[in-house]
Amino acid sequence: YRLPVDAFANPHWGALGPSVICDVASTTTSATVGCFSTRSGEYLRETFWGGHAASYAHSLGIGVLEGLERYAGMRARGRTTGLTASLDALGPDAVDPRETGLYSEEFYRDNPRVRPFTPDREIPWVWGWSLRD
Repeated sequence: YRLPVDAFANPHWGALGPSVICDVASTTTSATVGCFSTRSGEYLRETFWGGHAASYAHSLGIGVLEGLERYAGMRARGRTTGLTASLDALGPDAVDPRETGLYSEEFYRDNPRVRPFTPDREIPWVWGWSLRD
């Protein structure tokens, strides 16, 4: 992709931060790195992004794509996220957390303040889209 890096990373209005740095100390790739700050919930989050390829030009393109992906995923923009319900109440539209992975029994034993998932307990949910389906 021919991405205008200066449009995304610049000190005046860069969505991906003020600049991109070429990591000349990297011995394996021509790495680039950038950083932006954005509000995520109630706090300001500093988020790093970068690219690792055989040339700095290629690394810049990869890095900008990664930065855009991270920026887009920081907070929901299209739907209200204030939904608290049980999996049982949401039905088949919800992704069952048991399909995506739960903590081990040891984790719950070592962290007694964390309650194990049950399909009848209300928990906070966010909207998502299955890239698989």
